[in-house]
Amino acid sequence: MAKSPETLYRHWRILELLPAAPGSTTAPALWSRLKDEGFQCTKRTVERDLEVLSGHHPLVVDDSQKPFRWSFAHKAPQRVLPGLTPAQAVALALARDHLGALLPKPLADSLEPLYRSADAVMEDLGWKRWVEAAAFVPPVQRLIPAKYDTEVLFAIQKAIAQNHRLQIRYRKKWDDTAKDREINPLGVLFGGPVSYLVATDAEGDQPKQFALHRIASVTAVEERRRVPKGFRFKEYARSSEANWLHKPNVRLVLWIDPPAAEHLKETPLSADQTWKRLKDPDVVEVTATVDDTEQLRWWVKSFGAQIEVREPMLLRKELQT
Repeated sequence: MAKSPETLYRHWRILELLPAAPGSTTAPALWSRLKDEGFQCTKRTVERDLEVLSGHHPLVVDDSQKPFRWSFAHKAPQRVLPGLTPAQAVALALARDHLGALLPKPLADSLEPLYRSADAVMEDLGWKRWVEAAAFVPPVQRLIPAKYDTEVLFAIQKAIAQNHRLQIRYRKKWDDTAKDREINPLGVLFGGPVSYLVATDAEGDQPKQFALHRIASVTAVEERRRVPKGFRFKEYARSSEANWLHKPNVRLVLWIDPPAAEHLKETPLSADQTWKRLKDPDVVEVTATVDDTEQLRWWVKSFGAQIEVREPMLLRKELQT
């Protein structure tokens, strides 16, 4: 009887997870790992899988203790996938460097054999030098990121993947103690020194943001999470609401010292930007339609006395205080 795609994939993952002797693992440990990765199966299913796989692969079992311990035979070849292409190897290496917390830890751990294969391919063909010579430098002042509990993050990722609610113990910024609250997790905003869980209250529809590093603990709730009608997380992440402000478009007018303004010719603030030199005073006037965000304020402040906000007036007054 032909195996289903789900069974074939589960068998492949079990073979990937089995260590070579003298290392070993057990069916319960494999089952726990598969559950974390999203597989729907029982411990008994994994035990039967190991028995089936041992008839086709060089597996050894130590049945002198329970649970039985399984491994690949010593020095047996463990490769169950064809070799990586150079493009796949470079893509994996870049993903490892830049995905960071976006990839749930059990899934990231499961890629370690592929990362090692990618390193070997790049070393052989020279592409490792390119990966080491490429870097992304964010155009803002770097801050040391706030530290959050990785187990908390994984619990959030797992709840979203399995469509469950969560109970979190959360401390507000100015509070000394954390309090319990039940929420519907919607997504996580990464990219700055502080990462935020976006969620609604148990019966609410208004997205709220919870700093990950102030979440003390997370408990899964079996009830299915409620997602506001029409809500799309990626649209929310691009909105001004995700940036804590509610003025997505403002007409910005800046006066900038000519040397400091030169780069805006090549890297404009917006598609409708205008750039003109004023004779009196000797400044460049730049106008552009931009989102009114915290990032905009950081950028303006980075120029110090070389830049002056002329419009909008509310932003001008805010930055003068």
